[in-house]
Amino acid sequence: MRTGVHPADRKILIGAGIALVALTAGAFLLTPPPGERDRGIPTTYSSGSSGARAAFLLLKDVGYDLARWEQPPTYLAQEPPGTTYILAEPLFPSTSEERIAVHTFVRRGGRVILAGSAMGLLPDPPTMSGREGGESEWQTFRAAHPSPLTRGASEVVMAGGGARAAALAGKYVPLYSDDKGPAAVTYRAGEGEVIWLSAATLMSNAAIGQAQNLEFLLNAAGAKGGRIRWDEYYHGYQGSLWTYMGRTPVPWGLAQVAVVLLAVVLTFGRRHGPVMPPHTETRLSPVEFVETLGGLYHRARASGQAVGIAYRRFRYLLAKRLGLSPTTPVEQMHNAARDRLGAKYPGLYEAMLKCDRLERNPELEDNDPAALRLVQALEHYARLMKLEAVPRAETVREEPRQPSTGTK
Repeated sequence: MRTGVHPADRKILIGAGIALVALTAGAFLLTPPPGERDRGIPTTYSSGSSGARAAFLLLKDVGYDLARWEQPPTYLAQEPPGTTYILAEPLFPSTSEERIAVHTFVRRGGRVILAGSAMGLLPDPPTMSGREGGESEWQTFRAAHPSPLTRGASEVVMAGGGARAAALAGKYVPLYSDDKGPAAVTYRAGEGEVIWLSAATLMSNAAIGQAQNLEFLLNAAGAKGGRIRWDEYYHGYQGSLWTYMGRTPVPWGLAQVAVVLLAVVLTFGRRHGPVMPPHTETRLSPVEFVETLGGLYHRARASGQAVGIAYRRFRYLLAKRLGLSPTTPVEQMHNAARDRLGAKYPGLYEAMLKCDRLERNPELEDNDPAALRLVQALEHYARLMKLEAVPRAETVREEPRQPSTGTK
């Protein structure tokens, strides 16, 4: 009958509870509020001052077919002509394939609104003048001349520290400018249209209500009901399941579930797993016995006796193999081994003589290294001759008694 929780399991559950509380607190403390995410980035996910969430929702409420674009520009080939592609200050560099895809999108009838200095994404971009360093104050830019894009928007507000277009000619038409040069330009490329802005401040949450910024954005977006794709790919929001979950509390929830599962495995597994006895080294192992016996011989200075034991065993096995008596002289036993086994064993005769002399008078050489070499030599020759150990004597079994016939 089970009673209560085991103390070891209680410690694991307490530790898992503390980790769970820490993860929950981290989810609340470390995850920024929606309005503070992506600070400084004109993304439609941010409701901060520099975000573009307000402009995104306004265009959607007006009736545009608006969606965030979290795929590479190479997928723009699937969009129909007349689609507007908004790039608000791309942060990450583009590849040659992506630039070619945007150029193709424009030339077959698409419209691109680019805010920022990523001019490589534009086909036939105008020449830019130098860019001022550091942040700048907002500045009012007046329309260069009347056009469908500046209708109802005689002036706009943007950051004044952006780049300026150089002297324009031909197909390049300035939209808004100041004394430093045009800060907004439009031109045709193939069957499509390009609108360039020096900064994305015009689309930001803080500036969309300033001057006629919203009117200009509506003019640039085209007729109501048009198809608009607002780029978030170059803001790091790439359209994968993991990046989507990264913007939600899902990772923190998965971490909490992992902690709970780990606690369950540790507690349940420890109590219901197979019971294994602890492994303990026995003090009667063969190695310990050999070391103890060797130490006794060494302290007693009885190396000769140890050699004698090994030599007598070797003579017994060799005599059994050759069919001789164990008391056969060394020379005769050596010659018989050479003749009957059909092989020469150099050094065998000298080793046997030395062992025989040492056995007769153990005090002649009581040297541990010399004794060890002699024992090793005997083991070596025993392996060469394939001498087998003496089989154990079989236990004599008692003969079964014959059943009594009843006769005397």
